[in-house]
Amino acid sequence: VYGDRRPYLVAVIVPSKELLAHVKGLDDPELGKKIGVVVARVNQGLANIERVRRFIIATEPFTTENAQMTPTLKIRRHAIREVYGKALEGLYEKASNTP
Repeated sequence: VYGDRRPYLVAVIVPSKELLAHVKGLDDPELGKKIGVVVARVNQGLANIERVRRFIIATEPFTTENAQMTPTLKIRRHAIREVYGKALEGLYEKASNTP
């Protein structure tokens, strides 16, 4: 989840292997729809300020091999920001450009 000092939260979502088995790949629009349903369901139980408004789908899982996780399996925010930062910022730009 990303959004420090921003008007709302956005996220990078890593789909499970099980979910990927039911779609044609990361570019399949059905994947985004399925994840959107889950995000909406989770958002219902959260305060407005805690809700994820937009998301992108990770191109690969966070792992220690790609240095996006530590050996103790904590995410490395700076490493994830390096890879997905522009895309996350783009989620805010899309919102400001919509009428």
